[in-house]
Amino acid sequence: MWSPYLDCDRDISRLRIADTCRHLPTLSIPFVRPNLPALHRSGNLQAMAQRHANSMAARRSMDHDGFYSERGPRGARAENVAYGCATESCAMRMWENSAGHRANMLLTDMKAYGLASASGGRDRYWCLIVGR
Repeated sequence: MWSPYLDCDRDISRLRIADTCRHLPTLSIPFVRPNLPALHRSGNLQAMAQRHANSMAARRSMDHDGFYSERGPRGARAENVAYGCATESCAMRMWENSAGHRANMLLTDMKAYGLASASGGRDRYWCLIVGR
């Protein structure tokens, strides 16, 4: 299955991520964000999500390490992480079926997102960051 995020699935600098991922569409989750505007991809949040996905994959640990000390102060409002899904749609389904993760995606004051994944052995680690 083709995903617009595959070009971003590398450990590259923030500038390169922004340049490479400029073509990414808005994240429209109509059945998850009913009556809310679509979130737009942010280069800054994308870079944060990619760094955290890469970090989790390198450590083979799914966590929120650094959210409050690094990503939160730089504009992230909420973060969803997952592992084991081979596709973006699988990760999104996992989050949609979890009350807490779904609540993060339904925050009404959010306008932007960054979504990334990285491979750690046989598992794929995912990070979705939403912010203003």
